[in-house]
Amino acid sequence: MEQDTETAKSQVGSRALRWLILAVALGLGAYLRFFNLRTAPSWYSDEGSWIAIAADLARGDTGYLAIGESFFITGHPPLFFLPLAALFRLFGTDILWARVLSSGFGFMSLVMLYPVAKAIAGDRIGLVATFLYALYPAAVSYTRIGFTYSLLTPLYLAGLYAIHRCLESGQTRWVLLAALCAGLSAATELAAAAFSLFLIIVLLLNKPRHALYVLPIIALPTMIWMAWLWLEAGSAFTFDLAFTLSRTSSPLPVQLARVIIYYYNALSWDLWFALGTLGLFTLPTSRSRGLIGGFYFVALPFLMRTVNIGGLGYYFLIPYHPIICVGIASILVQGFVLVKNRGENDFHSWLTVRIPKLRYRRWVVLLLNSLLIFLFILSPFLVAVYEVTSLDSIQLARLDAFGLFAPPDIGTEVTSYINSHTSSDDVVLASPTIAWLISAQAADFQMAVVASGQDSYHLPGDLPPSR
Repeated sequence: MEQDTETAKSQVGSRALRWLILAVALGLGAYLRFFNLRTAPSWYSDEGSWIAIAADLARGDTGYLAIGESFFITGHPPLFFLPLAALFRLFGTDILWARVLSSGFGFMSLVMLYPVAKAIAGDRIGLVATFLYALYPAAVSYTRIGFTYSLLTPLYLAGLYAIHRCLESGQTRWVLLAALCAGLSAATELAAAAFSLFLIIVLLLNKPRHALYVLPIIALPTMIWMAWLWLEAGSAFTFDLAFTLSRTSSPLPVQLARVIIYYYNALSWDLWFALGTLGLFTLPTSRSRGLIGGFYFVALPFLMRTVNIGGLGYYFLIPYHPIICVGIASILVQGFVLVKNRGENDFHSWLTVRIPKLRYRRWVVLLLNSLLIFLFILSPFLVAVYEVTSLDSIQLARLDAFGLFAPPDIGTEVTSYINSHTSSDDVVLASPTIAWLISAQAADFQMAVVASGQDSYHLPGDLPPSR
């Protein structure tokens, strides 16, 4: 009876500690993702483009700045832009709402991570992964910018959980949920087709009869938005679709070379990425390695064959940040046990031989082992806490070195001056970073190049003049 009572008390204490850690993680994660959101970090060029597209949608238009008829010239499907346009209609066009939406998806992912990781990889790994994701500098910094990729994170987590439950229970509803998540992901970013590919591979290997009927569900969201944009823009949309496909196609040897080079770039850009990738091989079960690691190693080459995920392109990894944290959590959970047990044995043996008459040997061993664990396991993450709370993480500081961020106060002053010296009929060339604040007809610098019939980095020189 006494033993049962002690066991019950231990379980209550363990449950209370778990909820305390989760509460701290959620509180810390919410604070880091939402405070001072409009001005920190400075404004980034890509989020200015997405604001411009959503602002046009809020006015009932489907263009992008000076380019009319179809925003798909940017190569981005509309799922992120639609809720952003709704926010603009309710509260007015402002970068704050783009960042609230992106940070909201980031916080939603933080809430989802524990139950998803717990179900697939175990309670301890799920708990540690959630705490790590709350303070992971790249995850915090990049979700504070209005990137479309933030929407993929909760969709991927929900999809992985659905696949896990499908394999566990065999129930059709989980297959349907996974297919829906895959379809919505593809309607957010074209690169998210990797999740559809992974889902089909899993079904073919485990439940082949489900593989065929999920294809229409996966394709449905994409068919809906394509049909809508074709009805709105007609030939302009088909032109943009052909241009986008041409940008993502290249010879197979070139794609393989990119994967190798871009993978190295990402490893050198972020230590967390390197540790998390390695940690996926240490996940405790073949199911967890096959599901979490399998998706990661299918999706990354699919992504890296076309885009550089290091440097300027590190934001492409936003939806994979929770997986990186799961990998690191696996290393920490198993490494902690290994270091604790080995350290206690080795320190005890060493002290017994060197100082056989040492008093309080058990306390000395505990102290030495605690220092070892602190220095080699805990201290790097305490540094990460300091780094991320400064909101000047290494990744963003290095990214800003490319000159693509605009200080909000300067951006506001510049556009206020422009607005006071132009009329609504004037055309103003400006970076997308601040173009959304300009009352006149704003155009990106690249659009001026294209208007002269020349190709730019992101736009084709044969864009019809009528647009």
